[in-house]
Amino acid sequence: MTRWSGEHHYEVKHINMARDTFVVHLSMKECSCRKWMKEAYEIVYHPIIYLVNDQHLWTTIEYPDVLPPPIKRMLGRPKKRRNKEPRELQRDETKMKRTGFITQFSRCKQHGHNKITCKIPPPPL
Repeated sequence: MTRWSGEHHYEVKHINMARDTFVVHLSMKECSCRKWMKEAYEIVYHPIIYLVNDQHLWTTIEYPDVLPPPIKRMLGRPKKRRNKEPRELQRDETKMKRTGFITQFSRCKQHGHNKITCKIPPPPL
């Protein structure tokens, strides 16, 4: 967002998280952000930037335009999860293993089943 601030001065608000505000001096051709100065760009790009004719003055060629390949829809159901890298599949040694862990239902105190698979009926209320 640009706001006139004087004869050759403009205030420029950069739309980002910090909401930075900079001053542009047109007479000196510089900005308070110190990211660019016109002279620096002119010196750096002096031997590189050449003028180009308008598009309707370009020479035409007999070859067809290059187009991207057509999008091919893959067969089957699309994957919902990404493919993990081999380093992500390695077991983390800081996590506890589930082997040797046997569930115990709190009502009947038997091992290996839970509320749904328990054959003993619940006590009457």
